[in-house]
Amino acid sequence: EIQRQEIVPDLFEAYCDGTRLTEANALIEEAMAEADAAADERARSLLLVLRAGLKLTFDPKGWSDRALAEAEDAIAVFEAGGDDKSLAKAWNLIHIVRWQQGDLTAARVAAERALAHAERAADLRAQGEHRSSIAGCLGFGPTPLDECLRYIEQHLVWARDNGIRSIEAMGLVGFGAMSAAQGRVQTGRDFIERGQATGRDDLPDRGAGHYAATIRALKRKLPGATVEILTPDFLGVEEDALTTVLDARPDVFGHN
Repeated sequence: EIQRQEIVPDLFEAYCDGTRLTEANALIEEAMAEADAAADERARSLLLVLRAGLKLTFDPKGWSDRALAEAEDAIAVFEAGGDDKSLAKAWNLIHIVRWQQGDLTAARVAAERALAHAERAADLRAQGEHRSSIAGCLGFGPTPLDECLRYIEQHLVWARDNGIRSIEAMGLVGFGAMSAAQGRVQTGRDFIERGQATGRDDLPDRGAGHYAATIRALKRKLPGATVEILTPDFLGVEEDALTTVLDARPDVFGHN
């Protein structure tokens, strides 16, 4: 039988993706009490990492130092146990803190460490997340555009090889944006349109789930930001698609 502690991280992330943050927090507190009662240091360390990530959503300045300390303590525990999947989560927490602080060089280093552990753990979902984080650090940081484009090309190859179309779509859009920044406007537009088609038009919900996931991810990573969206028609699934998008609570809704 699967132990409860083993499914808590996935359930926690599902709650967070659904913006059910009160339930996510209650789950962590209950699981932490169980870990304390069982004297399970590894489980407690992972729960502290997850909780710190949640707290950063509400109070990034107040929790940044504590989150870093808890991540570093957890890394020592996970390294001793050879737990690559949890190590990826701890390094991702450091990435989030450094991103929020505007230190994109340190954020990139942390995301690269997270990716290395996710690869060892064969966690494709985490690999995609960390690869996207690295691309974000490159794109918004001081990295030359040529280097950004080379990384995104590698990112696209990885996404295609693994059949992860959502990551491929984001890579195409990123490649388009970088191309446009180099003055190749039409090339940039073409790649962005390809990315939109890849990530939206062949999906049953016409991409509504991607819009919702992006809104939630932005609100987690940049809790003080105002999120404005511009959606397509969602032809054929209009009502369900709009419900999906609006449930993610964008601050401003626009229609193209």
